[in-house]
Amino acid sequence: MFELSLGFTIGKYLVEKIYKKLVEKKPLPDEREDEGIIVLEVARPIYEDVKHQLGDVVARIVYDRLLTAAELPQVAAEVYKAVAHAQRFFKKITLVLSGPIVLAALIGQALGMQHFNVDFAFWQKGSYVRVPDMSQYRKLLF
Repeated sequence: MFELSLGFTIGKYLVEKIYKKLVEKKPLPDEREDEGIIVLEVARPIYEDVKHQLGDVVARIVYDRLLTAAELPQVAAEVYKAVAHAQRFFKKITLVLSGPIVLAALIGQALGMQHFNVDFAFWQKGSYVRVPDMSQYRKLLF
């Protein structure tokens, strides 16, 4: 695993596959791999479980402690940047988040439904489950 600094001093942005591809030319849409999994760990390690249950993780953002309110927007920005980089190389991104609910809301605000092809997975009854895509429920929103 490689470490790549995004200019923040409060966390680590660990990269596996993406690091090698960042220096390469952006692939054509039909050349991208199907799925990239990004993990955010805040005060609780989940990487091994995610890798075992969902597959290879392409980016991992780790904070081994609880975060302050002031740090949350910076962490949301880190996740946004990881998704933006990964979307260049994967048709769909699956985010697996372990952290405060408010952080998930900030990440949602940053990503928006229109910007990236992002799915989520969450822990349910002993395993990670992929959440249905919200775009299917668009009529409920309007």
